[in-house]
Amino acid sequence: MMGSSVSVKIQALESVAEAFTREGFQWAVCNGLEDYPSGIGRDLDIVIEQGMLRRALGTACNTLQNDGWTVLPNLQGWIWWVVAFKKSENGGFDSLQLDLFEHLQWAFTWVVDGVGRDGPLVQRGPFLEDPAANLGKTLIIGGLSRGSQAFEKKPEYLELEADELSFLQPILKRIGDAPAEPLKEAILQRSPRAINLTFKKLRSACYLNSLCRSGRLKRFTSVVLKQWVVNIRPKKGGPVVQILGDSIETTTQIVETIKRELQNLVYHEVVEYSEAGSLKERHQQLRRSCLQAVSLYVNCTPPKGLDPDIELRIQGEILEFRVNGPDLRHTGRGREDTTIQTLIHQSLNEYFSFRSNELLKEHSILTN
Repeated sequence: MMGSSVSVKIQALESVAEAFTREGFQWAVCNGLEDYPSGIGRDLDIVIEQGMLRRALGTACNTLQNDGWTVLPNLQGWIWWVVAFKKSENGGFDSLQLDLFEHLQWAFTWVVDGVGRDGPLVQRGPFLEDPAANLGKTLIIGGLSRGSQAFEKKPEYLELEADELSFLQPILKRIGDAPAEPLKEAILQRSPRAINLTFKKLRSACYLNSLCRSGRLKRFTSVVLKQWVVNIRPKKGGPVVQILGDSIETTTQIVETIKRELQNLVYHEVVEYSEAGSLKERHQQLRRSCLQAVSLYVNCTPPKGLDPDIELRIQGEILEFRVNGPDLRHTGRGREDTTIQTLIHQSLNEYFSFRSNELLKEHSILTN
């Protein structure tokens, strides 16, 4: 039996799928439906018809907002991450994420390129699924990036049925003019050595193919853009919380409560810092925030570019949360989890609303 939170999330995503279909552009899910309809992934990866990405973004934001969700759209190079939050029955938040894109790439190779490019779509409830694109994202991009190591934590990516393996030939033919049989055999053998060797050869084939094919400038621009937003000039993505306390014991207890609350949300991770660190470490902190990590700075000042969205000051029994931007404060007394949960929920709700308005305006996204 699915939990109420999962049910709320599925219903919202089904509404987005139905809205996409009504709009008439091509789209398909390429990852996240593995447990549907009893469950659904942390996020849904959705490939959109060329030239329709902004339209899909507006449709997703409008649909979610009309259903009571607060949307935070983030542009990561050429990919839109739409993170959304909604107050839940227990006083906390339900959360979901949609990743919208026209292609996914490894180096100069667009492994996922368009809707239904390498095989037919499958209807699953209101969702359209692209099994070939799923294989491209999970198996091919992972293997090209890290070889067999990509599947150590995700061995299920190698557990492929015959119909899934059949998509290897059109994908490998397109991206590297390469045969599928060596990779099929390596997968069936579960041989790390054979997998590494096969992907090593495929990398060379992909590089050569990308240099020889037309569209080189677009692929090169896409690579530079990805490096720029993620590695060279990353910007703050997830919320930054600064916690200042006069007691190590009290501060530690409250930090653990806050981490538990935030870990239930859709963010990739919650990271605690006790110092800003070196220049290299600060850059890494920015990069993690860019990739939707929550940053907790405990009794230290966050580095430049990671100004706190929420500040918590602990003085004895008094807890004061300040939400920057709208400059709102919530004060409570006591260390009980319920007190801390109430204050963090109030603060997060105001942060989500303020940040949503900022992002919608910044990206010129018109909503109803």
